[in-house]
Amino acid sequence: MIRVFAAATALGGILHDPATGATHRHPDRRPGAHHAGRQTLDDRTLPAGAIDVERPIPVSVRWSLGVPTSSISSREHDWHRTAGILADAGVLGVEIRGGDPILLNGLPAVAQRIIAGGRAVVSVTAPGWHLHGRAEQLAGAVDAVRITLDERTAADPHRRAGNLTLTTGAIRDAVAAGLPVHLHSRTTATRDRVQALIDLAAQTGAGELTPLPPVTGHTGGTGHDILSDDELVRALDLPAGFRLHLHTGTRLASVTVIADDHVRRIDTGGAAVIRSRPLRSVADLLPEDVDAHA
Repeated sequence: MIRVFAAATALGGILHDPATGATHRHPDRRPGAHHAGRQTLDDRTLPAGAIDVERPIPVSVRWSLGVPTSSISSREHDWHRTAGILADAGVLGVEIRGGDPILLNGLPAVAQRIIAGGRAVVSVTAPGWHLHGRAEQLAGAVDAVRITLDERTAADPHRRAGNLTLTTGAIRDAVAAGLPVHLHSRTTATRDRVQALIDLAAQTGAGELTPLPPVTGHTGGTGHDILSDDELVRALDLPAGFRLHLHTGTRLASVTVIADDHVRRIDTGGAAVIRSRPLRSVADLLPEDVDAHA
């Protein structure tokens, strides 16, 4: 699929994928090739495997808009201020999440403010149920939609069936509007369960799936052994051009999260907050020992 990525010159050229949140080496490795800013590329040219890039400004951030606790106009002013900081900072990817941000009327304008900086790509992570009627607005504002499916709703089959009906319709709406759609699902890694998700993605037009890390030693009541990643790939029937992403590559040492007008760096190993401070300028995204004006 032809879609938008964000590039930077680090390590001879890197490319951030808004659909998966992964960073790759740029496929164009020619000396002197220009790798900076938003670029439109065929996702089939991406090198296999993600890389972890260490640099003062984070490669990507997760931004939780959350549920407004004050007036909408006041919160939108804060959101646009933060969006302006991210547009100027040089981050490559901004993942907007938290509850269901698709419900927020101000979302397209906030995303467009980030994109206007010409450096970053923007994705939205949400259950997807409320994409109906919103997909066309988002198509001009975000670069990818990550729709989360959680098999734990299977405990209530009526709720699960209703949610899936809403979600599959929403995926089709997004694809019809030209939005790249990536499905995420927290599922036990049995062949049948992952194959069912691949079939669902293919039927609705979503071209990518990431089964999030499975529960080790749990078969989900299927009676099947859990498969290793290699065994899983060999056992699956992948449609032509379909992209399956497994969380087996580089694990980020930390992630940068923005919430409640604060920026937090979180250690992914222990899920501990390494640092938290108010986000007032680009300098607040830098480590404390780095001079923003150096």
